[in-house]
Amino acid sequence: MLEVIKSGFNAFISGISTLFLISIGIWMVSLIVILFMELFQPGDINFRQYFTKVWRILVYSFEGVAYAGVVILPFIIYNADEKLDSSMKLVAAILLAIGFLYLRFRTTFYETLKSKKEKSTRPPKITKSSDLRKRSNWK
Repeated sequence: MLEVIKSGFNAFISGISTLFLISIGIWMVSLIVILFMELFQPGDINFRQYFTKVWRILVYSFEGVAYAGVVILPFIIYNADEKLDSSMKLVAAILLAIGFLYLRFRTTFYETLKSKKEKSTRPPKITKSSDLRKRSNWK
């Protein structure tokens, strides 16, 4: 019984590490592409904008590998000889995808939806009397 738990846990950890290494590989290739795009643009390099792109690509590479793992790994399990390793990679991909979706809804995606809904339903805010005069055609 203990051997089964040990082999399952080892397969799960190797699945997480495999997904992590694939994500890092995709990120490194993307870094080279972004670096050459920045180098061949006219003008100076804006480091703040460049590091924002680097961070976005890192997050997107991890999310993309987790979501792609959920889609691709069932086909790999169907064709694999060693089903335990592939199934634990699928479990790791599902858990990572759920975690990334949770973070996405708690941070950016949900906030943009909420702000769009608030903008469409609330009346315009008047802060100065000069704004009131402009809107009501007072002189």
